[in-house]
Amino acid sequence: MFRNYLAAAFRNLARNKLYAGVTIFGLAVGFAAALLIGLYVRDELTFDRFVPGNHQVYLVTETIGLRDAKPIQTQSTPMMLARPMKQFFPEVEASTRLSASYFPPTVRRGEIVAVEEGVYWADPNFFQVFPLPVLAGDLSRALEPSDGVVLTRAMARKYFGEDTPLGKTLQIEGQAFRITAVLKDLPSNTHLTFDIIASARSPVGP
Repeated sequence: MFRNYLAAAFRNLARNKLYAGVTIFGLAVGFAAALLIGLYVRDELTFDRFVPGNHQVYLVTETIGLRDAKPIQTQSTPMMLARPMKQFFPEVEASTRLSASYFPPTVRRGEIVAVEEGVYWADPNFFQVFPLPVLAGDLSRALEPSDGVVLTRAMARKYFGEDTPLGKTLQIEGQAFRITAVLKDLPSNTHLTFDIIASARSPVGP
């Protein structure tokens, strides 16, 4: 029975080629549009959701009021704000800072030299607030040493040719840093865009 229906459908398509082509093309466009919309919605709904406890983590931003102009909202705040927030707001269980240099620093290992825009500096407790997926090392103590640095797997492969170069050194702006942990590569739908996180206790930090 099904074979007869299929044969009749093919005969109708052969007799009405123009109509069949327009119909099939429209159906394909509709499926493609629905698929793209679904992927976009999924990407938006899962933004930063990979971070454990993300529902309790908040980004503090700053709004700058300008005379005769619309206010400007930035995703940054003064570094000194972290301590008083925890001191004066009992709802804040922990605060941590993440900052980037004004100019991307030069990173070197042997003959490999590059200016990296994804270099950030963070407080020692950063990974207590953001317990990101780790590939190797102890994140709870990774940024306590002033020469501690954490790489993503992509950066570890770029500079060392391996996934877990723990204990090896990397130079940032001429300062030697020791690899204390390696993170799994982060997804694209996140505001965390770093590749290298160095200890904010370093003398070459921001």
